[in-house]
Amino acid sequence: MPEFKKRKLYMHKMSMNEILLPSEFKDYEETIYNILTKVKDKNNVCYVTIDEKLVNNDTHRRAGAHVDFNWFESLNRYNGETGHKRNAVMGGWDNGGGGHNGSGNNGGHGSGNNPNGNHGGSPPATHCNLAEFNKNGGMLLVSNYPACKVWKGEFEGEIGEGGCCKGIEINALKSEIIPAGNVFYINALGIHESLKIERPIERSLVRINFHPEYIFKKN
Repeated sequence: MPEFKKRKLYMHKMSMNEILLPSEFKDYEETIYNILTKVKDKNNVCYVTIDEKLVNNDTHRRAGAHVDFNWFESLNRYNGETGHKRNAVMGGWDNGGGGHNGSGNNGGHGSGNNPNGNHGGSPPATHCNLAEFNKNGGMLLVSNYPACKVWKGEFEGEIGEGGCCKGIEINALKSEIIPAGNVFYINALGIHESLKIERPIERSLVRINFHPEYIFKKN
């Protein structure tokens, strides 16, 4: 990660084939390039979020198990849909090229708005379908300090407001904390949460959201 400066960039749209960031984030362009090296198809747009925060006895981002759904640029928020038995995938690789992935089923809906602007929103159901959640969109996630937990496996239930998964039984699922410097792919129903950091840490996080119709394939 570049030098820590307490910067924030939210859902910056760019082409994966031409990495262009605002002037104050130019030092992140090489980082973004490295993150995208194992993305097979770069012929599409993506949305970059950069979040540098001094965290002390708090979570860097959203606490509690949740899903992000997909980002719809035209609505300026994430989508959601009521339903059951949806496919959720999370997978990761380290800088050396190793990795893993998994899949499962869950269900639910999302509505409302998160005050941090990171989650929530439930546009009309015509904007989404089960196929999108199964294979389209999703995101890449990486940080310089391990404080994000992810789950994989099969489960059913109803996802609550804003993607909240407190009503989903996740204890039987396999969980993992994303190691520092490891890039993880999480699909639109990948369950994850930000963990509390109990000592002062300068944490930098990069998230790359794919277009809702984009199908992720690892290079």
